[in-house]
Amino acid sequence: MKAVRPAPIGAGRRFGNGDPVISAPSLKSAYLGELRVVFARSHIIGDTPAGARRVDCFESGHFQGPRLNARVLPGTSDWLLGGRDGVHRPDVRVCLETDGGERLLMSYRGVRRGTPEAMERFARALPVDPESYYLRSLILFEAATSGPHAWLNDLVAVGIGRREPEATCYDVFEIL
Repeated sequence: MKAVRPAPIGAGRRFGNGDPVISAPSLKSAYLGELRVVFARSHIIGDTPAGARRVDCFESGHFQGPRLNARVLPGTSDWLLGGRDGVHRPDVRVCLETDGGERLLMSYRGVRRGTPEAMERFARALPVDPESYYLRSLILFEAATSGPHAWLNDLVAVGIGRREPEATCYDVFEIL
């Protein structure tokens, strides 16, 4: 008697090399809000073994969304790393204070790359065509476990960034 094998996922469809096509689930998300930060000054560290390091200090900003409204507190900064490959890697810690007075930590790391012209305009805080660069970040939150925003502790979010003349902005989405 011949053994019958179950049909593979994506049965009937195969790649050119004969491997079965496996259907991936779609990524679902929910809008959390917009982060907008305004830079005050930069401290150039210079070329390090990891790349060109610069610390950008935020002057002000806010997070506005359906479930979270907060202002950016002083002391927030981006420990930006410019790679030899031309890719910049934000490494940011944002201290937020909600409208209700709760303090939260928002941290994110990401990737910023684009055409040389776009990257130059980005660095000079000039308007940049969003189609000429890529700015994405992985975002995590920390909140008091007994506070009204404890729900933020258990989620992963992504940010889709853009540069505006007066600020860097991220549309932030919870990954469901």
